[in-house]
Amino acid sequence: MKHTRILFIALMAICASSCAPKKGLRSGDLVFQANIPNYFTSAIESSTKTEDEEYSFSHVGIVEVDGDSTFVIEALGKKGVVRTPMSMFLEESEDDADGQPMVRFYRVNVSSKLAAEAVERAKTHLGKKYDYAFAPGDEDLYCSELVYECFFDKNGEHVFELAPMNFKDSTGAISPLWVEFFEKHGGGEVPQDVPGTNPNTMSHSEALTPVEP
Repeated sequence: MKHTRILFIALMAICASSCAPKKGLRSGDLVFQANIPNYFTSAIESSTKTEDEEYSFSHVGIVEVDGDSTFVIEALGKKGVVRTPMSMFLEESEDDADGQPMVRFYRVNVSSKLAAEAVERAKTHLGKKYDYAFAPGDEDLYCSELVYECFFDKNGEHVFELAPMNFKDSTGAISPLWVEFFEKHGGGEVPQDVPGTNPNTMSHSEALTPVEP
C-alpha cells in the first residue's frame, strides 16, 4: 500500500510539471477527498452521501501548481485556511481497495486566467479561521465555502451555487453527530436549510470537468 501511494504521488508530480494542461493538473483545479474516517467526516457523510456514489467526499481544496511543486489551499478544522503540499494532503485521504488515495480532480470550467485569479484570491484567505458555525458572510471559512468565495466567471458571478444546507441523516432527523458537533463548537443551533455548500454536492456541479493528474 505504501509503495502504491508513493507511485501515485510521483506520477502526479510529473504530470503537474510536464503534462499538457488538458491531461495534467493546473493551478485552480479542485481536489475532492474522502478523508480518513473520524467523527467529523462521519457527520458529513451522514447528511451528504447518497447510495449510488462510489466515494463520499468530505473535503475539497484548491490546487496550486508552483514550478515542480504542487500544493492544496484548503480550510481545515484545527488549522484554518492553509497551503498544504500535495503529498501531505494525500496522506489524509482514505485508501481505496487498491491502496490509492480516495481523491478526484476536477477543472472548473473557466479560463486559465480566471482559475489563476481564484488561486490568488484563495491566498488572501490564508490564516483565517475555520468556520465551525457554517455561517455565510463572516470572515471564517469552511472548505467548500473557500472554493465558493474564490471562483467567479467572466461576468463576475459566483461559479458555484448556494443551496439549503442539510444536516439530516437518512431517517429525516438531524443527525446526533451534528447536534453534538454544534454543541461542542459554540453551542449554536444546527443551521439546517441555511444557504451554503458541501464538498459532495459541489463535486456534481455542471461547472466541473474531470481531470486526470
